[in-house]
Amino acid sequence: MSTPRPQAAREPQLRVLFLPRDLATPNAVCVVLDVLRASSTLVTLLAGGAAPVYVAATVEAARALAASLTPRPLLCGEVGGLPPPGFDAGNSPRELAALSLDARPVVLATSNGTRALVALSAAPRVLVGCFLNATATARRAWAEACTLGVDLALVCAGDDGGTRFALEDALAAGCLLDRLLADGTAAVSRLDDAALAAWRLWRSYAADDATTAAARGMADSAHGRELAALGFGADVDSCARLDALALVPVLTSEAGRLVLRSAR
Repeated sequence: MSTPRPQAAREPQLRVLFLPRDLATPNAVCVVLDVLRASSTLVTLLAGGAAPVYVAATVEAARALAASLTPRPLLCGEVGGLPPPGFDAGNSPRELAALSLDARPVVLATSNGTRALVALSAAPRVLVGCFLNATATARRAWAEACTLGVDLALVCAGDDGGTRFALEDALAAGCLLDRLLADGTAAVSRLDDAALAAWRLWRSYAADDATTAAARGMADSAHGRELAALGFGADVDSCARLDALALVPVLTSEAGRLVLRSAR
């Protein structure tokens, strides 16, 4: 009697959710994408040595969390793109990159990105992606999904509290998918319709010049224009730096608090 051959590991289905609410049951490795600006800020904070980075869904929750921590953390966040009253800093990756953050804890609350992280915290694994860490995030998320035997969901944080489609997040989802498709890690047949649309969106911007595709897409986006009007145009440019970092934030729960730490 012949010995049965082991079955090949199931390859993940690649899914894109244009709004967090579209993922009813988060039984997937989730990558939260809020490129303008929470995802980019979180990657920047961890790259700058912040440890750990706590996330909160609301300004009120962030204040309460910060008050419960010792030593006192740096309290950061935004409402309408601007720092709430009493916060130490806003949600500007460029401003935060200039601070001395070595081993300092940080609490971050934003209108879309941290809200999505909290909403998806029950997923088997939650990562944070953006243009800054696109390749590293795509590869790690794929590996995690294969190991866990679940699908890979790229979840766009959106705008207006996660209720409105955001061009820049969909473009980032397409960019991550392109990384997996370009090197043969994944096949187009594994993409659902939303993932295919996001990938085609990226390819349309990248057709002329892939190195400037992220910058052009974010400049076109409503949120990119809003940030520029608020004086954060340099943030938009900074968030467009493709693969500037190889750091991938991973969400965990520690003592009932949601924490991001770096997975290199």
